Amino acid sequence: MNVDHKVGESTLKTVEDVQQFVNNIVFVKKEDLQFICKGCHKQKTYSEREGVTFEEAGIIKQAIEIQKNKQDKDWLEANNLVPASNAKQRRQQIIDKLMEEINNA
Repeated sequence: MNVDHKVGESTLKTVEDVQQFVNNIVFVKKEDLQFICKGCHKQKTYSEREGVTFEEAGIIKQAIEIQKNKQDKDWLEANNLVPASNAKQRRQQIIDKLMEEINNA
């Protein structure tokens, strides 16, 4: 289990971010936190950082994992798709197929 801030991902990319970052970390109250599983926490954080839905984040992370394991071409062929010529396009093919499956469910 992980402890998660219920609202928002705090960034610290610029000097202007420092005050809000400190406020979000130091002045947090118990009711601002929640326990969630590690995988859900990673998915929620990705969703907030990339500006996509929680479901889309899960699909994207699944596609990334398929590629990390060097299974993208086999996965695409197993799903009756011709693998694209580069990794970026293959990842998008995987994402599109997974989204299609969810939308048709």
